[in-house]
Amino acid sequence: MSMDATDRELVRLLQVNGRATFQELSEAVGLSGESTRTRVTRLEKTGVVRVVASVAPQLLGYSSSALVGVNVSIAARAVAQRLAEVSASSFVVCTGGRFDLLAEIDCRSDPELLDVLDEIRGIPGVVRCESFMHLAVAKYAYRQSVFQPQTTGSPQPLEPVELDEVDYAIIDALREDGRAPYATLAKKAGVPYSSTRRKVLQLMESGVLHINTLLGSAAPHRYVQASVGLRTTGSPRHVADALQQVPEVGMVLFTAGSHDLIIEVTCEDKQALLDFVDTTLSSIDGIVSSETYLYLDIQKLPFSWGSR
Repeated sequence: MSMDATDRELVRLLQVNGRATFQELSEAVGLSGESTRTRVTRLEKTGVVRVVASVAPQLLGYSSSALVGVNVSIAARAVAQRLAEVSASSFVVCTGGRFDLLAEIDCRSDPELLDVLDEIRGIPGVVRCESFMHLAVAKYAYRQSVFQPQTTGSPQPLEPVELDEVDYAIIDALREDGRAPYATLAKKAGVPYSSTRRKVLQLMESGVLHINTLLGSAAPHRYVQASVGLRTTGSPRHVADALQQVPEVGMVLFTAGSHDLIIEVTCEDKQALLDFVDTTLSSIDGIVSSETYLYLDIQKLPFSWGSR
């Protein structure tokens, strides 16, 4: 798809705020509302951008989660596609590094997680898997770009929240289309427009609901993403506190296993990723070692598992 400067600016604005109104976007780029609507619709239909909502699985009662590193003896994509079919997997990516694949697994109990890990070990082509159990979340901004605001807070497990049927209906609809108008959401949820708008704003302001603008293969520039496993000396909490302030870091997880912390990083390009590892991480006291898993091909994104 051919894109001009206005298209690229609209993409950037949507990364800042995926639910920006057409009026807000049109004022920012200097076009009429109708012209802006036409351009945004074209960007969505041609696969340049997709705006969807995500919710931390722990908030929906998925209390046992792990990032699983997998090594395979056959084509990585073939195993990744099979792993994406596992209902408990919320994110699957082919990676460069010690592991051929990374998969995030979200379950409602530890025994259920063990069953899923056994299922993964039984997938043809899997020769080894290593799990990193999530112990606490220090920062959560699920797979967002460097332009989007990040959610920070004290390291703590995310506790399930009380959601009603209207909340679930809104979340389900926004996972399909993060820019769905309030009128559309109100119709699907079966409540008045004003109640729907209030619910959406409450879910977003409370940190339950995140709006994500995903860049497709037709986007003018795709960012480099990676998970980085860290070993620390002493308590990892002061390292996590420092990492929360770094804009490239979207997630900070306390984990059990060979990594004390696992972070997810989004950078402009590979050089920026190198600078992050070589300069930013080395400047933080307490980091003993780091291991980078570069994302090569994402097979599953965390917007498809059920909300209930």
